[in-house]
Amino acid sequence: PYGNLEPPFNLVSLAAASGASYVARWPGYDTLRLQRSIFKGLDNEGFSFIEVLAPCFIQYGSKNKLGDAVEMLEWLRKQIKIRMDCPPHEATFDFKEGIIICGEFVDEQREGFSNRLWQLRERVKSRKTK
Repeated sequence: PYGNLEPPFNLVSLAAASGASYVARWPGYDTLRLQRSIFKGLDNEGFSFIEVLAPCFIQYGSKNKLGDAVEMLEWLRKQIKIRMDCPPHEATFDFKEGIIICGEFVDEQREGFSNRLWQLRERVKSRKTK
């Protein structure tokens, strides 16, 4: 009832710092970019993280007097800035300042964990047979 006293995590920065090889954030209404991003994330061999901004019109909108669903979407559109060249630690998500940075922040091709695990398994198996 009193809101959240702690500042929110920047999930984009957290995922990138944790070693994700694909990191993106998109609003739920931007379905074309979101769909492309999901396909990229699924095709990526490494860990992919895609944050989807989907506001709760009933609870969040009414408690913060942001109007109905259409008015809240318009409010959200004004907050969002698309930046494709933004470092993850600069991908702000700040309602108070009115800036939410969206886009693709990390897109690196590297060998996935499952492949490395498979190679380790094969090396261990070959040692046991000798």
